[in-house]
Amino acid sequence: MLLGALALAGCASQAPDSYQAYMRNQSGGTGGYAQGPAAAPAPQGFTTEGALDAINSAGSTPSAAAAPLPYGERPRGNAPTNIRPEIGEMAGVAGHTGISNENSFEAVSAQRSIAEDAAVIAQNRSQYVQVQPTAVPSRPNDNTPNIVSYALQQNHARGQQMYGRSSVRFSNAQQQCAQYLSADLAQEAFLASGGPQRDRNNLDPDGDGYACAWDPAPFRAAAAR
Repeated sequence: MLLGALALAGCASQAPDSYQAYMRNQSGGTGGYAQGPAAAPAPQGFTTEGALDAINSAGSTPSAAAAPLPYGERPRGNAPTNIRPEIGEMAGVAGHTGISNENSFEAVSAQRSIAEDAAVIAQNRSQYVQVQPTAVPSRPNDNTPNIVSYALQQNHARGQQMYGRSSVRFSNAQQQCAQYLSADLAQEAFLASGGPQRDRNNLDPDGDGYACAWDPAPFRAAAAR
């Protein structure tokens, strides 16, 4: 009887000593407990191209082959049908009017010879009109001081005192300048109110004749070109 019990004990599965051991046995470990199904072997001959083909073909249904597009046209994709090709990016393809092909050697050579093309170029050059610059016209019915003319009449640098200014000021120069959207507008107001000899609104406290850091240098540089 004792020998029989020992033989049965040797054949029995060993019980796990913890929950972790039980889970290891369930996931494929040894110990006599049932194991899960074996993992499927990795596919042989894997390639990137094959994977991309599988992704692109997933969920798609076979459809009839698309008819080839005419030369120069591009597929419209899922563009709405009410969008005409001639108003979008298709406007530059062959066959559409309004697009010059003078830069295409093939197109020009099919229309005229090299001698004829040279004659066309010469005719176009003869029609060129070169516009000569003229003086800036005066503003009609406008008494606003011309700051361009003022800048060209002055030759001293900004910050160089040219006019006397009183040490007694009843307003702040920065606050006064902040009322104007630009230094040009401040200079116009400064000249219109008696500047540069007088500075009623404290726009030119250093007496250089330039209000609110207005700079005549850009106007001088433009005239010197």
